[in-house]
Amino acid sequence: MKGFSCVKWIFPIFASDFEKEENMNIKKAMKRLFAVVILLALSITAAIAQDLIVKQDGETIKGYRTDVGKTAVYYQLEDNDETPILSIPKADVLIIKMQNGTKIVIDEAESMTKTNQTDIDNESTDYIPLYPLEPVADPETISKAEIGSLIEFYDGTKGIVFYLDGNGHGLAVYLYEDRDLMCWQSVFSWGECVDIRGIPNEDISMFYWYSPGIDPYRISIRVSPEEDDTKVQMGLGDVYCNAAIKEVGIDKLPAIKWCHSIGSGWYLPSFSELYELVVIANLSKGSYGPISKALKKAGGHKLLGTKSYFSSSEDDNTNVFSIHPTDGIAIAKKYHNHACRAVRMF
Repeated sequence: MKGFSCVKWIFPIFASDFEKEENMNIKKAMKRLFAVVILLALSITAAIAQDLIVKQDGETIKGYRTDVGKTAVYYQLEDNDETPILSIPKADVLIIKMQNGTKIVIDEAESMTKTNQTDIDNESTDYIPLYPLEPVADPETISKAEIGSLIEFYDGTKGIVFYLDGNGHGLAVYLYEDRDLMCWQSVFSWGECVDIRGIPNEDISMFYWYSPGIDPYRISIRVSPEEDDTKVQMGLGDVYCNAAIKEVGIDKLPAIKWCHSIGSGWYLPSFSELYELVVIANLSKGSYGPISKALKKAGGHKLLGTKSYFSSSEDDNTNVFSIHPTDGIAIAKKYHNHACRAVRMF
């Protein structure tokens, strides 16, 4: 440094230029280093911009769109709509670190509760009517409605009444059906259907007696006398349809899309609503039943016995429940073509 001081004293102009150049080089080096640090930080952020699911055994899973259900944790391996939705039991999860920094600690006691995959409590026996918020038809017409009568709604669509709840409300089936059979849900690019999280995988054993030798995929209807007074939870099918649309989009749901195309308020019935229509009101008599006769009289389509009718109730990711007009309950593949009837509350 002494030598440099001498040089600076002897050659003050050159020494000053040398210092300036040295300082500029240091600044450039610092800028380059800062840029490298920023790029490294961004790459690390991009790499960890995922949800981190930590299991009870210490295993970690990196995923996207993580959702915590009643008994399972759902996630996707890629952040797009076409990626399959995977799940692991909620009881196996310790903590979830969301990509926004939120931490979700799983309560083991809560995760062991016997409930379904959704907030809908399928174990509840309480009847919760889901009446329309506003009148949908002439009050006088509704007050005179009886099973098999024709009802015209304010929007001009018509249906045949097949259920009355005793409180001035009920259900009607649309006069027509699309004779071109359609599937319930189209398969995705990976070759499977999706288990709709807003639709519980129902236990329909309350609607029939099990008997030895009965094929569970083609069950003859055996109504229990204790269930004769079971009330239909009106509007449940509408809830299921909207949950399915929210999950996969209406274009993946041909049967539901057709029902909605009729007009506001029409939907694919839940299993219990379809059961009330086909079995209770139409007496499992297909085209010869009282509802079919009323449909024909009004210029509509009878409940034909050529194919099962889809319900909006799920069995699992691949199957939904359906009912044949004369042969009984069936479990139908979502991607197979079947018939459908639209219903509406009033």
